[in-house]
Amino acid sequence: MPLQYQIYRDADKLDIFRVFIKYYESPPEEQASETAFGLPETDEYSETVISCLNNRRAASYRSLRSENDFKLLKLSWIYGLHFDYSLKIVQENDYVNIIADKLPRTDEIRSAVTAVEDYVMEKLGI
Repeated sequence: MPLQYQIYRDADKLDIFRVFIKYYESPPEEQASETAFGLPETDEYSETVISCLNNRRAASYRSLRSENDFKLLKLSWIYGLHFDYSLKIVQENDYVNIIADKLPRTDEIRSAVTAVEDYVMEKLGI
């Protein structure tokens, strides 16, 4: 993959993180209704998406069954970032924890989030 393409991909993902965090933190009446592709807002989440996070792989849109899956998908994008600087932006802006705070508090989700956090710290040598 050409370097220029990798730069664009990372920049796009970082911008999407910023936009969605703003969305998640805004009052419900200000949130666009189709932002999560119309996925149901339930406490459910897909084992497939959790598995991707635990195995350091990006999840697929085909696996999404709920808005929680959509949030987890965003976290899985971290595995596809090409540059340490991009990971540093993720870490400095606390994107992982901000998104994780919007997810159900289950052991499975906590474990998957920890896998992402560990990956970021490992890649950054923290």
